Amino acid sequence: MTEEARDNLDLIVGNYFFQQVEDFKYIGVNINQNSNMHNKIKLKIFAANKGYYALGKLFRSKLLSKQSKEFLYSSFLHPVLTYAYETWSNTKGDEEKMACFERRVLRRIYGPILEN
Repeated sequence: MTEEARDNLDLIVGNYFFQQVEDFKYIGVNINQNSNMHNKIKLKIFAANKGYYALGKLFRSKLLSKQSKEFLYSSFLHPVLTYAYETWSNTKGDEEKMACFERRVLRRIYGPILEN
């Protein structure tokens, strides 16, 4: 094995060679080499956003009550966004991105507030 090949391989166990990767997904959790949670939070917001647009017709419907729309949000979208939230190390910017998503959904449910 050449010196260049050994530099590219990070772990050698017996006859097995394991190369380093930037990040990978394991059991639904995105793991990266820097223990950086920003990408994970972006993926969670992206997944919740996909769910929001999938349920968009229901949120815009005049036939559903606000209580039913709240139930849709709290039982479908919120768990997707906050799954394993206790294990995250958040920054102020990450929390603001999550709050921005939540405000967008709640504005859709409750509608605009008109000030007189």
